[in-house]
Amino acid sequence: RLFGDWATAFLDALEHAHAPSPAVRVKAILDGEQGNRVRLQWLARETGCHPTRLRSQFKALFGVSIREYCTRRRVVQAARLLMTSDLKVDAVARAAGFRSRKNFYDAFDRLVGTTPTTVRTWSLLQVESLERRLGDVKVTGGI
Repeated sequence: RLFGDWATAFLDALEHAHAPSPAVRVKAILDGEQGNRVRLQWLARETGCHPTRLRSQFKALFGVSIREYCTRRRVVQAARLLMTSDLKVDAVARAAGFRSRKNFYDAFDRLVGTTPTTVRTWSLLQVESLERRLGDVKVTGGI
């Protein structure tokens, strides 16, 4: 019993001392939010980090801004929906978290290089390739 209490206290202290950085925690939060929009202020409160510092840590660690990371995730989600459903393009845009048709088309043009309608004809292999290309953020620095 004494050893168990000591081991629990030790592991709690170790976990606290080596907690993931706020940027890593934000990425985990964003990865769990399927199409839901989250505000930077909320992320900052959740991680106990100032919004400006959080933005710079995320960009330094992952090589893209928080906003860009979210946009990439939404585009990949939309591409999968376009390929696997009969939903209208506007419904797919809303389901993926885009607030306007223009933003949706602009993101597709910039990140995919084609229109959402074209993606409907893609194979699963093409969508998976897009997912790897857009979703594969590399850790670029140490924080």
